[in-house]
Amino acid sequence: MPKFEFPKNYKFSSDDSPKQKKEDDPRFFYPGQLADKESVTLRPCGDFNTGHMIHGFKYFAHETPGDESSKKIVKHFPTFPPSYEEDICYKWGHGKGKKLKNEKTGEMEAAEDKDYPKDFVAMVACCKERKGIVVATLDKKSVRDAWEAALLDEDSQVLDSGLHNWQLKITKTGEGLNTRYAAAIAFKKPTATEEKGWAEVKDSIWLHSIYHGADPFDGRPADAKPEGLPPTSRDELGQDHETTSMPSDGW
Repeated sequence: MPKFEFPKNYKFSSDDSPKQKKEDDPRFFYPGQLADKESVTLRPCGDFNTGHMIHGFKYFAHETPGDESSKKIVKHFPTFPPSYEEDICYKWGHGKGKKLKNEKTGEMEAAEDKDYPKDFVAMVACCKERKGIVVATLDKKSVRDAWEAALLDEDSQVLDSGLHNWQLKITKTGEGLNTRYAAAIAFKKPTATEEKGWAEVKDSIWLHSIYHGADPFDGRPADAKPEGLPPTSRDELGQDHETTSMPSDGW
C-alpha cells in the first residue's frame, strides 16, 4: 500500500481548468501565471494531515450577490457546494441576454449557462524561482497528473523535516488555445536553505483558511481542525482505502 495518504473525498485529476489571471501577490502561484517557455520549480512541504495540502471545490462569484457588475471573487469549499447555483457566475463567454453562434448550424443561440464548481488542489511549496515559500494551486491536468503520480511513487518520501524528497518543475509553452503545461519530477534532497526557510514558517501557514476567504499565511487559529473527510490511501489497483491513522486533534 502506498505510503502517502490522500483524503477520502479527493478527486484525482480529470479535467482541464480555465486559465487563472496573474496574481500580484508573489506568495501565491498558479500555472497560468507563467509566460511562454517560463518554468517554476516547486518542492512540496507538509501534507494533508498537517494542513499544508488541501483539496476541494471552487467557483467564481460576484462580490455583491445579484450585482453582475461587481468584482468577481473565488469561493473555495472543502466538499462539493450544494447551493452553488445561488451565486455562481456564468460560464466563460456567457451572460444574461448574451448569444453565441452555433458553429454547426450557424444560428445565434442563447448563451446564458451558469458555470459549475471545479475541483482544485493547493499545497505549500518551496519555490526556487521566487526564493521562498509559496501556496501553489495546481489547476492544470498535466500538472496534477504528475503531482499525483509523484506522491504515489514508491521512492517518494516526506522527510522528518516535513519536506518532500522531490521537486516538481512546471513549464508553460504557447499562448491561448495553444497553451501547454509540461510537468517533470526530479528526486533531489532539500537544500539547507529550503530546510531553514520551511522550519521558520511551517507553523504560521494553514491552508484551510482558504475555505473561509482568509489569508493562509496568518497561521492556524487556536480552535482550527482539518476540514473534509478522513484520509485514505490508493492501492496499485486504483482503489481507495480509509486509513486508521488520524491526526491527534481529530477531524
